Amino acid sequence: MFLLAHKRYEILLLDFDGTLVSTLDSFVYSANKALSLMGFNVSLESLYTSLTKPFDKVVESLVGPLEAMIKQELIDKYIEIYNTEGYKYSKPNKGALEVLDHLTNNGVKLGIVTSRTLLCDSIQRTLEHLSLAKYVSTLVTARDVARPKPHPDQHLLALRRLGGTASHALSVGDSPEDIQGSRGAGIRVAAYTKGFYTYDQLAPFNPDYVIHELTELLQLF
Repeated sequence: MFLLAHKRYEILLLDFDGTLVSTLDSFVYSANKALSLMGFNVSLESLYTSLTKPFDKVVESLVGPLEAMIKQELIDKYIEIYNTEGYKYSKPNKGALEVLDHLTNNGVKLGIVTSRTLLCDSIQRTLEHLSLAKYVSTLVTARDVARPKPHPDQHLLALRRLGGTASHALSVGDSPEDIQGSRGAGIRVAAYTKGFYTYDQLAPFNPDYVIHELTELLQLF
């Protein structure tokens, strides 16, 4: 059991996709259905490889050049499917519920800082579906700032909303952008190696901590 009698940090800022929640199955399900409905045939292997990045950024690499109207229709269909059914294929990463429950019970404030732009409306729905919403005090998406990650604006906004300071906060994420955004805000950062990026991809960005399981966060508080 981890005790937080002498808290090192009072705030934890979490990336959403790949860090707190495993969402790749949701992305693939939604993209596969949208593509199929519009007559495109793309292998699941290609979708799993490509959809570590937003659908609108990779769709033409999957199906080739598209007219602007067709591309937008495909993106809109993807969003609709994700928001109505695709999000249900997401699941908390191992240890997520234990970490959130333990930290909030010990007075730590939790916020989510996500690079999402397309699927922002489904985040709260996903959190509620996975019984995680009650732990999260603020949600900052890329839509909320002029300069999203890797700039520090999202992390700074989350701190303001939570009434905290960088020196009393820890951030955790699975991408170089998470590390860069945290560093720019003066927040110590833990790189999570079981998301969309590997240890070898994250290590060159010099995170303060490296964790392979979310439960390792409890040792940092």
